[in-house]
Amino acid sequence: MFYFLFIPYTIMLIIMELTMKPLTFFPAVLLLLVTASGLSAQRPDTDRLEASEGPVTIQPVRHGTLVLSWNGITIYADPAGGAGAFQGIESPDLVLITDIHGDHLSLETLNGLNMGSSVLVVPRA
Repeated sequence: MFYFLFIPYTIMLIIMELTMKPLTFFPAVLLLLVTASGLSAQRPDTDRLEASEGPVTIQPVRHGTLVLSWNGITIYADPAGGAGAFQGIESPDLVLITDIHGDHLSLETLNGLNMGSSVLVVPRA
């Protein structure tokens, strides 16, 4: 029932690990992520959240897909919808896959993205 909380919690832990700093803005990010989960298929405007450690941008892409950016770190959550859906968005430093279904895991999308040295976090299948 509260499966949607897994993504923001995981993101929080990973950012804390990468920066070694506690996140004071997590409750607001969680609220924005939960709100973003009900958005339409068109890519809406980017949301910007001012936080004590720098602004967080949240870019909903489609159904279960979003991009978070904070202090030069770009995180793709469940990239799907084709590489074109990510035009104009920085390449990911981290890619989170939360499920093996097609709306969360798209090999076509992953193969079309500039993954460079991205870290992938995926579920066991």
